[in-house]
Amino acid sequence: MTAALSIRRARIVALCVLCAVLLAACDREPTIIPTRIASIEGLATADYLTAIAPPEGMRERVSFPRIDDNLVFLSGWHSQAAFRFEGNFAGTPRPASAETTLSTWYHQTGNQRRIVVQGAGDLFGEDAIPRREAVRLGGQTFLLLDDECYGAADGDAALLADLRIGDVLGGVALGVPAGERRVLHGQQVWRYHFAPDSLNVPLVRLMDDGAITAVQGELWVARVAPNQNVVVRYYVNIAVENAVLRLFEASPPVSGVIQLRYDLYDVGINPNITPPHGC
Repeated sequence: MTAALSIRRARIVALCVLCAVLLAACDREPTIIPTRIASIEGLATADYLTAIAPPEGMRERVSFPRIDDNLVFLSGWHSQAAFRFEGNFAGTPRPASAETTLSTWYHQTGNQRRIVVQGAGDLFGEDAIPRREAVRLGGQTFLLLDDECYGAADGDAALLADLRIGDVLGGVALGVPAGERRVLHGQQVWRYHFAPDSLNVPLVRLMDDGAITAVQGELWVARVAPNQNVVVRYYVNIAVENAVLRLFEASPPVSGVIQLRYDLYDVGINPNITPPHGC
């Protein structure tokens, strides 16, 4: 594989990640969000569901149009994001699927980032992602493709290294307290409700007869410093039918069920970020 072809594939990979997560869904009900309590009895006895108000500045509402907003202000962290899509090309029985994971590490000192992307499924076609890794070390960027390392010659390394999870998963414009708290990933967090019309789901366009048919989700927010809040968990299932991607207008519309998953770990812990192996 030539360097030009590998770099072109890198661009396709980054764009596919940004787009595939936004695919539409069909009329079957999304699965239950994992953190949910299954019964009223559980609500009455679970410690993390005590109705204690969030800290000042979080008591009325929160807003995270991109789910990773405010993370650049932390000294270090690690996040895991994923989506799973199952459905079909709209109006046909032909199945369509995609599953992608994105792991990101950040160290504020020196502006260091590392992201590893993996994915597969019908929607990726020939551009399935066995593994892609990009690293930023200040002004230097590295991209590992097919065991070959590329620098920032035409910006593709930076494109993936600087990819924000919020550009993939979107976020929530308005969340209101749900009267629940617990500890997640070492952080005390509060849960927030949000309405379907508060969702920011980038790069997707409904067709004239398309529709969002169901939304189920949860948003857990932590106060990690004075006047500094971050999302620790964001899980949402969106059922939409007959939608196309904004970036690839020629793509046929799809229908299915998509699950978005985001977890933030190791807040305040500075990861050791180095060039990818072989660079």
